[in-house]
Amino acid sequence: MRKVLHNKLGVWGELYKKNLEKNNPKVLTTMKKNNTLYTYLENYQKSMEQRAEMILKKLREDRGINQKLFDADPIEFFLQDLEAQVDVRLQLEEEILESR
Repeated sequence: MRKVLHNKLGVWGELYKKNLEKNNPKVLTTMKKNNTLYTYLENYQKSMEQRAEMILKKLREDRGINQKLFDADPIEFFLQDLEAQVDVRLQLEEEILESR
């Protein structure tokens, strides 16, 4: 059996792994034994990155975080964009931590 070293899963993969450790350790153990855990977590990471980008794009549209705002007030643009990014991160963290 081939063993692959995975140093970094990314924030979403790591968070989901911690959720499994806490809420579903039997599934975690089974996935480790079957050597499927890290492939699953890597795919989960990619999926959540795509989801984060989609949510962020929608928030930017809804909040008017666009070139017009940047041209009018670059500092306000960056502040609002940072706030949107934080909101996305908090939303996804909550979703992951509440999943069973």
